[in-house]
Amino acid sequence: MNASAATSHSISFTISVDDVVVYLRLLQRRLNTIGVALGIVIMGIGSVLAVITNDALTGVWTFAIGAVFVVLAGTEFLDRWRVKRSARSLIQSKASFSFTDNGIDADTVSGSGHVPWSNVTELKRDQRVMIIMGGRAPVCWIPTRAFATAADADTLADYIASRLRGAQSDG
Repeated sequence: MNASAATSHSISFTISVDDVVVYLRLLQRRLNTIGVALGIVIMGIGSVLAVITNDALTGVWTFAIGAVFVVLAGTEFLDRWRVKRSARSLIQSKASFSFTDNGIDADTVSGSGHVPWSNVTELKRDQRVMIIMGGRAPVCWIPTRAFATAADADTLADYIASRLRGAQSDG
């Protein structure tokens, strides 16, 4: 990460399939959790159904449908397939973000623009991706592999958090 001033951070990276998948997984974490829970419930129903009705075939099919829910919602398999099919123009494109006291400047394959800090509401983060939110919509996302070190990622996250606190106290 390049830091040209105490209050300016810039980062550039090439987007990979893995980057988009981890972005989707974090953004849709609640949906994936619901899918896994639903799958487990269906598997349980299948097991109980097989015992109560003494019909192993119905129970096994219901259990299998639940298992499909668990696998598709609980793993990256479906997300990876969706990304490869629908995000072809995004894969291997360059993304650059600059974080200044005025806001976030972005330059990506889908366009360039500026988002003031007053429009930024939240920072979502896990060990593989950082997503800056503006309400319910993502403003930008950065895979942690784009940072030279974990300390660089922490520095930017701390800077964003300070800007969020500043925007909240100004409003």
